[in-house]
Amino acid sequence: MSQKCLISCVRPLGMDASTHHHPKNMREHTALPATSLAMDLYLHRLEASALQEIAAAVRAGIDFSPALEAAAGNGRHTVVALLLDAGLATHTRPHVLSTALIAASAANHLHTVHLLLTHKADPTHDNSCALAMAAECGHCAVVDVLLHAGANANACRIHTSLPTPHSSALVLAVVRGHADIVRRLLGAGANPNGG
Repeated sequence: MSQKCLISCVRPLGMDASTHHHPKNMREHTALPATSLAMDLYLHRLEASALQEIAAAVRAGIDFSPALEAAAGNGRHTVVALLLDAGLATHTRPHVLSTALIAASAANHLHTVHLLLTHKADPTHDNSCALAMAAECGHCAVVDVLLHAGANANACRIHTSLPTPHSSALVLAVVRGHADIVRRLLGAGANPNGG
């Protein structure tokens, strides 16, 4: 894990990225180690500490679902992994992972999509909205992964900027000019007649 990635992960957890100490204990200051091996050990220890704190908060019922969705949609794969490793997947409502999947799919964060599916995010949630979002945005690899995971090729989402309020993934891909995705959806059984 890179230092930049971890610092962006740690900042929301109450750590000060500029001085690398916990605000609860302002007297202790831990300088960053100089060697690469020492840095890896330091970051691993810091990550383990954050994981324990998050796991305790999740078990206590603190709602991390907005954080998970924001992290997934903004490409913060490390934060998503940290929240899932802390037990968020088992201590939250079932749709939370699927909502994060929609955000990651729309933003083309393929690794996060894979991670969420591994933790049982439902690709068919909300009428396979994750697939419709990925199709509309032109994210071929995400479309492939979602179709393989069981998303409905006739996925539909509410879309107010098109003449019909409910637009299928196929219609969205056609309107946006994503020919590769149109071929993928048709190959997966999407109905060209809109049904």
